[in-house]
Amino acid sequence: MNYLSNSEKAFKLLNGIVCLYKPAGVSLKGCRHSLLLKLCQDLNSMDVRPPENRVIISGDTTKSLEVKLEPSYADNVLVVGPRYQSKDLKCIWTTHLGMRVSGVCVMGLNKGTKMVRHLQENYPLRTYHLHGQLGIMTKNMHIDGQVVEKGRFDFVKRENIDKLMSTIQASNQKKMFHLAKVDTQTQMAYDLATKGLIRPTSSNEPLIYGIKCISLELPNFVIG
Repeated sequence: MNYLSNSEKAFKLLNGIVCLYKPAGVSLKGCRHSLLLKLCQDLNSMDVRPPENRVIISGDTTKSLEVKLEPSYADNVLVVGPRYQSKDLKCIWTTHLGMRVSGVCVMGLNKGTKMVRHLQENYPLRTYHLHGQLGIMTKNMHIDGQVVEKGRFDFVKRENIDKLMSTIQASNQKKMFHLAKVDTQTQMAYDLATKGLIRPTSSNEPLIYGIKCISLELPNFVIG
């Protein structure tokens, strides 16, 4: 097995797409920082270039001068820091994941940032699993918020949630044509529908293609 020990060659190979898992409770910037920090640590542990030499000319100017090469302290890692730092790497993500969201995030590294921008322009579909709990309401509508109200939930049945999900999905199917600025009663709308899902033209407004109740174990439920 070939082993690459030269950091400069390894750095030039760091181009492409990276799939990174982001746990809940960690910001996306924090995950990006951890990735770049680990890459820089690995690069700095490899064979890095030595400090550049500085030229010292000494002696009497009326006679032959003596030229010496000595290591330059201005290029020493103890002075300027590690050879590779996070700012030397370019890294952007395709879609933003919030602090409370966990999942796989696609990131572009160095030249891979161009591919990520192409993905952003195509508005890729996202799949979410929403975990919720019935019977309580928090101040910020999240599980880590302060509970401000409690209520009954024993009357909630699976069919009640399924009916609500069907209503939401039906309204968003009409919304697809509205965002595409196409009348549902026209031939253009039919042609678009035969080609499959109508992709959004902007990421400013969310669009739900499919939603259903995956699990219901009172008081907990999962929607996806």
